[in-house]
Amino acid sequence: MKKRKTFGSLALAASLTLGGAAISGSAVAEPSASSSPSTASTWHTKTVTATWCLGDGHAKLGGYHGASCFLAEEQVTARFVYNGTSVWQHFVDCSDNHTFPYNVKETWCGYWNNGGSSYGYMNGGANFKIQNHFGSYSHYMRINCDKNGRVWVSGG
Repeated sequence: MKKRKTFGSLALAASLTLGGAAISGSAVAEPSASSSPSTASTWHTKTVTATWCLGDGHAKLGGYHGASCFLAEEQVTARFVYNGTSVWQHFVDCSDNHTFPYNVKETWCGYWNNGGSSYGYMNGGANFKIQNHFGSYSHYMRINCDKNGRVWVSGG
């Protein structure tokens, strides 16, 4: 089963690869996020995907990671705009995929610290549970982006 939750608006430009991860980006004059500041500085966009697979047990940058994702996976894609001073989200998209006897249940999909003012970065991600007949196991995954466009994943 595949389901999606998306927050925000969409816009895309060029692609590049960073350590095997799917990342896209472009330069724009202003961010299109309605809550972002209206300065004249150059804004950049970056789209990042991360995947958590049952066979790996942790988040990785990039999309599907082969057989380890077959039974259960959670995937988050987020687009950020940044200019060295602020970082904002354009959208966060969460989806899951699972095969019997596993079930993936998202309990939260969204973002934290939009603007990056508190800690110099923000993130988009998901909280989810992997369920089977033995029990339910809670996990989370975050894509973090700082004000200069550096990205990393965290979760457990």
